[in-house]
Amino acid sequence: FADALLGVLSQRLVRRICPHCQESFTADDETRDTMIRIYGDHPVWPVPIAADQALTLYRGQGCPKCNRTGLRGRCALHELLVSNDELKRLIEGNSSVADIREACKRAGMQTLLQDGIVKVLAGATDLHHVRTTCIR
Repeated sequence: FADALLGVLSQRLVRRICPHCQESFTADDETRDTMIRIYGDHPVWPVPIAADQALTLYRGQGCPKCNRTGLRGRCALHELLVSNDELKRLIEGNSSVADIREACKRAGMQTLLQDGIVKVLAGATDLHHVRTTCIR
């Protein structure tokens, strides 16, 4: 099985912030720290921020186009695991999930939760929807 494995793709859909009533706001310290902690184990943080720097996020106010929910449509979160020699060796050796997960992180795999953080920073969705959709 491991020799035939090229990659594994996982996808989840999250609610999208309505573009018609989207507004920006400054995240509180707890939200900023949570986002840094979630993305902290990835080698490339998408937007470099200091622990004391203000972070701008987005939310929907609610308008007639979104039925006053602030949300309209969905966007996809992706996690792509590309196979490599180390991963194949771990799979063939019946290694633990924790060992395989660590190998994936070392290879630079971006998790669903981390892709969600990228989409939160881009204003496509909010942290609440990402955290409730992603399995940790």
